[in-house]
Parts: sequence; C-alpha cells; structure tokens
Amino acid sequence: MLPRISGPPARPRPPARGRTARPGCCTLACRMLAAIALLLAATLQASWSVPPSANPPHSAAIPPPTPVSSHASIEVQGAPRQGGALFLTVRDAVHNATTRIHWLNRDWPVGVEDEDEVRTVVPIAVYVKPGVHELALYTDGKVVASASVRVVKHAYPHGEIRLPRAMLATYLTPRARAEDRRILDAAAVFLPRRYWHGNFVVPAAGPLGTRFGIQRTYNGWYHAYHHGIDIEAWGGSAIRAANAGVVTVVSHHMLVNGSATLINHGFGVSSLYLHQSHQNVRPGQSVWKGEVIGRVGMTGAGTGPHLHWACYVDGIPVDPEVLMHVPTGW
Repeated sequence: MLPRISGPPARPRPPARGRTARPGCCTLACRMLAAIALLLAATLQASWSVPPSANPPHSAAIPPPTPVSSHASIEVQGAPRQGGALFLTVRDAVHNATTRIHWLNRDWPVGVEDEDEVRTVVPIAVYVKPGVHELALYTDGKVVASASVRVVKHAYPHGEIRLPRAMLATYLTPRARAEDRRILDAAAVFLPRRYWHGNFVVPAAGPLGTRFGIQRTYNGWYHAYHHGIDIEAWGGSAIRAANAGVVTVVSHHMLVNGSATLINHGFGVSSLYLHQSHQNVRPGQSVWKGEVIGRVGMTGAGTGPHLHWACYVDGIPVDPEVLMHVPTGW
C-alpha cells in the first residue's frame, strides 16, 4: 500500500473586493426561481391541455357504431322433434348480408320478406340428441336474438326388407352414391325467396305406405333409414307439386331413384319425387301447388308402382308430414 503524502494546509481565499459573502444566499435564490418556473409550467399546461372526453381542435366527431337491436325476438314454431323442422320468425331485428341463424353447431341462411322481419326454416335431423339446444340470430358477428329449444325424441319403428342380391348391390355402387350426392347438393341450395305458402299437399292419390324415418335392415345386414314417404298410387296416375317452387333437377333413369324431379320451394325447403314413369317439367320451370309434374311409375330400384316423396330443409331430410302442417302465418 502506498504511503499517504500530506502537505501544508491550503490558505483560504479572501472575499472579492466590494462583495460580502453571505452563506446560503445562492441556495435560497435557486429555490425561488425553481418554484416560479413550476408555477408557470402548471399555468401553461392548464390553459392548453384538452380534456380526455373532448375532440382535438379542427377534427370531426367519430360516430359510434350502430348498436344491435335489443328488442328483437325469435318466434319458434313447428315440430321440435327428431326428424322435424322449426319455422323461425325474427321481428325488429337488425339484418344484412351477414345475418345467419346458428343452430346445432352450424350456421343457416335466412330469408327476408319484410324490412323488420327475418324468416327461415331449420331442420332437426333424425340423429339429433334430445334435450335443450340453443338457437341464435347473428348479424356482423353479434347476437341479435336467441332462444332455447327442447328437441323431443321421436320413436321410429324398425322394419326388415328382403331384396334380390343384384338389386341391393346397386345401392352400394359408386354411381348410385354419386346420383344421391347430386340430389342432396341440389336440395342444399338456399333460395332467399319463398315461393310456397301454407301446408304442403300429398302429391299423389293413394294410401301412405312406408313412412319417414323407419329404420330398415335390408337382407339382414344393410342398415338405413327411410328418407321419405312411399305413396301406394296406381301406375300412371298424376304426380302433383306439393307446393309452389322452381324445378331444379330432372333426372332420367337413375340407378336406384329412377326418374326423379326436385323442386326448390325457397327458404331452404325442397321436395323430391322418385320412380316416375313420365316427367312433365324441365329445370328452371316454375310450378304451382297441385300442378301435374309427372306420372307414377316403378323406374329404378322399385319393386312395384309407387311414388317416393321426400322433403329436405337445407339438404337435411325431414318428415314430409311436418310440412303438411305448416304453422299459422306461414
């Protein structure tokens, strides 16, 4: 460690001539100047600052977003059961091109008949789990109206059918599946205009045979449920449109379905007519309720003359008898 070197003490400097040294004078003056500066800065800040709620000078006020109507209500009618359909009317709702119904984990399109009213039909497939399900109308991603719907279990009977092996084999061919897909895709097309009004009518004269939803076992091993109603009509008798609409499919000699006609009634509802011997309509043609569209036959995989009549909502098979009892106001 280096030794500390010390020297003689420094001599104090004498005060400057003409001045008198006053301890603390400089410190007091600095404090007074700092206080004046702070007071001046606060005054300037108060006179130029803008309150948070005010708009900056020379700027236009930004309008608030359009609020979603809180007065909208959903009227739920129809058959809330497996294989049924719901008829929805939403009044006093804000709606635009984004408006959708959310139901059973899927969005469904809607139709507009009045400026303050939105309507649509939504299906309940036969396999939907019974219980309470939530239904909501969305516009611009916001809930406009909602409702809770209790879906009731519907017991469908079971039946055994024996078919020739060659006939049953046609059900499983790629061609038959492709023809079925074409019909289902066409039935899923949503027309925002409603052509139909009131109850659907039975499209042919004759007893109602095999009903919708029956669980079928073919030849003891192939399982499927019946998507429509078989009407035991005489061969060659008239087939009439169940309600007004536009013909979207006219197919001849399909492997299983035979000669088929599909009518789109609007608002997601379509009806299908199979196994015809003759067809009177063409695609794009408008038809009225009760208009003759074809003749009963046994084309395709039919075992005798009959009309297979099926109904769809947005491509989902529903019981035609639900559409035969449309709620009042529809």
